Amino acid sequence: MTRRDEEDEREGERLYNNAYALRERGEHAEAVRVVDELTSRFCRASPLAHPDLCADALLFKVMTLRDVGRKEETIAACHELVERLEGEPAERAREATVKALVQKAYMLTSVGRGAEAVEVYDDVLPKLARAPAAGLRGLHAKALSNKGYRLRALGRPADAIAAFDELLARFEADPPAGRVDLMVKGRGHRAYALSDLGHFGAAMSAFDELVDRYADDESLEIRREVAMALAMQAKLLGDHGEPEKAIAVHEDVVARYGDASDPALRLRVAAALYTKGRRLEDLGQEADALAVYRDAAARFPAHETPEIDELTAAMRRSVDLLGVRASLRKVHLLSAAEASGRFFRRLRKKGSNG
Repeated sequence: MTRRDEEDEREGERLYNNAYALRERGEHAEAVRVVDELTSRFCRASPLAHPDLCADALLFKVMTLRDVGRKEETIAACHELVERLEGEPAERAREATVKALVQKAYMLTSVGRGAEAVEVYDDVLPKLARAPAAGLRGLHAKALSNKGYRLRALGRPADAIAAFDELLARFEADPPAGRVDLMVKGRGHRAYALSDLGHFGAAMSAFDELVDRYADDESLEIRREVAMALAMQAKLLGDHGEPEKAIAVHEDVVARYGDASDPALRLRVAAALYTKGRRLEDLGQEADALAVYRDAAARFPAHETPEIDELTAAMRRSVDLLGVRASLRKVHLLSAAEASGRFFRRLRKKGSNG
């Protein structure tokens, strides 16, 4: 490295540190301006004289714009990074490139450009598969997971299943640190995609496999994901015309998580009780539905969370409505009994006069 290169690198590092300090103070726009000065001065040559500095600076811009919600500018910054670092052999430049591509796909999704996001995932996933850095395994798993979600949202369930299958084949036996949740979510959405294709039996088996594999995991995040998967399974069963089986899954949710203190799990329990009660009503089992709603009232006092309060309020309304129905039936039966009594009294009177 020449003396001029050393001076340029020191100046670039000074600008980078200045931008970082500005961002820490909340001066995001000024931080981006300083980074733009850095990259315009030191990141235009090909090959780059300072690839690590440029990779850090360009990725810093991407993340800074993302953090302040400037989505279209974030997408543009990702494109800029990829163009400037294209072909750079330095490992940090390659890592910055795949991180920017994943971020670009995520931003494209968030602005309603899901089909473009899938194209970016198709571009970045082979790069991630070749990346030697162990620290990118989590990013690779997240990209596969996100691709599967986007494909299913775009009405491509078979392609979504392929993405989830690759996710599970690559990472389920040895998940990236802290990302077991991606495996659970991947299995759940894979099951839903099977249902999208009309493979209902396979979808139910996939949900059962998910629960068998992860239900005993005691970490809160995984318990939340399993509870969500059970809710998804119950909904599919109900939509498929199997309310009794759906009710059994709702009962499983209550049995597993009924004593939980976590608000997210309590919401799943409240939702399971509400939906179980509605399905019992649909089956004409109003007394059983009343028992479910009263159980919910005992479990959930007022003012828990807005979502739980909304469900319990709906169940209280159902209790009132079922009570009115029962009263009307009682009145109807009494009226019918009185009418029948009058009829037979007239018959007897007529007979005695005959």
